[in-house]
Amino acid sequence: MARNQAKYWGQAWTVTWEVYRDLLLPHIHNLGRKKHNWNLIRQDRNKPWTEDNVIAAQRQTVLDQKKAGHRPYLPPHERERRRANMEQYKLKGYTGKRYKRYDNND
Repeated sequence: MARNQAKYWGQAWTVTWEVYRDLLLPHIHNLGRKKHNWNLIRQDRNKPWTEDNVIAAQRQTVLDQKKAGHRPYLPPHERERRRANMEQYKLKGYTGKRYKRYDNND
C-alpha cells in the first residue's frame, strides 16, 4: 500500500520487497487503516522512500505528525488537472464565482 501511495504522490520508491516484508512481518496481524494499526512510514517526510528512511509504526504516529503543522499538498497529476480545468473555465467566461457567469455579450 505504501508503494501505491508513493506512486500516486509522485515520490521516489527504492524499498525492496525483502525490506518491506521484514519491517512489517512482526506486525502482520495489526496492519490496516485505523489509527491503532501499523503501517510503513517515512522518518523524514522530505526524503524519498528508501531503506534508510522507512520504519514500521502505528498510524497514529503519522496522524500526529500531520497535526503538527504539515500542510497537505496535491500530487502533480492532480495539480495539472485542476490547472487545466481553470483554464477551460476562464475561456468560457467564468470569473471563479460559483454558478455565476459574466459574458461581455450581455
